[in-house]
Amino acid sequence: MADGIELGKAYVQIVPSAKGIKDSIVEELGGESARAGESAGQLFTGKLVGTIKTVLGTAAIGKMISDSVNAGGALQQSLGGIETLFKDSADKVKTYAAQAYKTAGLSANDYMESTTSFAASLLSSVSQDTDAAAQLANMAMVDMSDNANKMGTSMQDIQNAYQGFAKQNYTMLDNLKLGYGGTQAEMQRLLKDAEKISGVHYDLGNLADMYSAIHIIQPELATTGPAAREATTTLTGSFASMKAAAQNVLGQMALGEDLQPSLEALVKTACTYLVDNLLPLVVNAVGGIPEAIAALAPAILQTCRISHPGLPQASRIFCRRRCPPSSPSPKSCGRISVILSRQASTSSSALQTGWWRACRSSSPTFPILSSISRASSTTMHRKF
Repeated sequence: MADGIELGKAYVQIVPSAKGIKDSIVEELGGESARAGESAGQLFTGKLVGTIKTVLGTAAIGKMISDSVNAGGALQQSLGGIETLFKDSADKVKTYAAQAYKTAGLSANDYMESTTSFAASLLSSVSQDTDAAAQLANMAMVDMSDNANKMGTSMQDIQNAYQGFAKQNYTMLDNLKLGYGGTQAEMQRLLKDAEKISGVHYDLGNLADMYSAIHIIQPELATTGPAAREATTTLTGSFASMKAAAQNVLGQMALGEDLQPSLEALVKTACTYLVDNLLPLVVNAVGGIPEAIAALAPAILQTCRISHPGLPQASRIFCRRRCPPSSPSPKSCGRISVILSRQASTSSSALQTGWWRACRSSSPTFPILSSISRASSTTMHRKF
C-alpha cells in the first residue's frame, strides 16, 4: 500500500512537469533550427550565386577562347590562300586587309576570303601581274563596300555579283543598282558608258576591265567613299568598323601575332562608336523630349477639344482640385484649355507658343524639363 502511495505521488509530481518539456524542447530547438536554417540558407544562396558567377565567367572566357580559335583558324586559311595566289604581292594584300575595318567595314579575314574568291580570274585578266591584281582587288573591295553603304544593298549580294562577273555571269549586275540590268548586253552598255567618261576601252569578259569600268561609273552616282566616311560618322558604320576590329583581335590572338596594332584599332573604333556617334544620339533624344511634348500636345489637345467639348471645363475642374490655395485663380491655372479655345483658328505655331507659355505657368516640372533640354544642348555644343 505504501508503494502505491509513493507511486501516486511520483506521478502527480512528474506528469505536470513533463507537460512543459515538449514545449521547451520545441522552443529551444525551434529557435536554433530557425537560426541555423536561415544561416544555412544564406550560406547556400551565397555559394550558389558565387558558383553561378564563376560558371558564367568561365563560360564567357570559354566562348571568347572558342571564338578566338575559330577566327584564328579562318584567318590562317585566308592567309594561306592570299600567299598562294598573290605570291610576292601577298604582303600588299595583307596590308589592305589590315586596314579594311576602316576602308570597307570588314575584318581582315572577311576581306581576304572575298578577295580569294575572284583572285584567280583577276590575275588571269592582268597576265598574272600580282601587284596590279592586288591593287585592283582592293579597289573592287572598297567599291563593293561603298555600294552597299550608299545603296543599302546586302554586302553578300554585291559580292555574289562581283564573283559572278569572274565567271562571265552577268545576271546579278542589277544587284549593284547602278542603272544596268542583269544581262550581258547591259554589262556591255556599262563598259561603253565608262569608256565615254574615261576615254579608256574596256573589253567584255576581261575581269580587270569590268571592275575598272564599274569603278568609273560609281562616282557618277556618288557611290564612292561612303564606307570610309560612315565608319567614322554614322552609328551603323562605326559599329561595323568596331566589330571588324574586334574580329581582327580575336584572329591574331589565336595566331600569336602582335596584338598592339589591332588593339589600338579596336580602342579607336570603340571610342568613335561610343563617343562620337552613340552618345550624341542619346543626349539628343533625352534633350528633345520637352520639345516633342510642346510640339505634339497642342495638336492632341486641340483634337480632343473638338471631339470632346467638355474638355476645357474638365480641365478647370481639375485645376480647382489640384492647385494650392496660393496659386493663381483656377481660370489662370487652367490656361491650357482657355488658350486652346481662343487659338482654335490660329496657326499651329501660335498654338505651340501658347502651349509653351501655359505649361511654364501651370506645370512646376516643365521649367525643369526645359532646363534639362537646354543643358543637354549646351553640353553637346561644348563637347562635340
